[in-house]
Amino acid sequence: MYGNVSTALIPVYGKISCGKFGFMDCDIEGYIEIPKSMIGNGEYFALRASGDSMVDAGIEDGDIVIVEKHPSPDNGKIAVIRVEDSVLLKRFYRLESKRKYLLHPENAAYEDIIIDECEVLGIAKKVLKDL
Repeated sequence: MYGNVSTALIPVYGKISCGKFGFMDCDIEGYIEIPKSMIGNGEYFALRASGDSMVDAGIEDGDIVIVEKHPSPDNGKIAVIRVEDSVLLKRFYRLESKRKYLLHPENAAYEDIIIDECEVLGIAKKVLKDL
């Protein structure tokens, strides 16, 4: 706790792919203490970004992404998506007319991914990076 500032202790898990689906390390690497005024109420976890497909959204390889657990994001939110045992970080869209999901990279070098089923683990809320 920083003086009178209320903080949240957020677990940091392993890497999350920003390119292709990959495995998420479920072991906790450590914790980050963040003032609640920066994130609000909710349940959070953090992952280390791996890859460059989200660079145009400001998420670079090695950045720590703070994620709010949320199973139903609005279209256009950056989300942690799970399909079976694999996860990735992408901009999320529901294609209602086709009953599919579009996962959009934020790097013109990569193509959209369209899938039939997925589970949303959370929405990216903050990015922590070294300068």
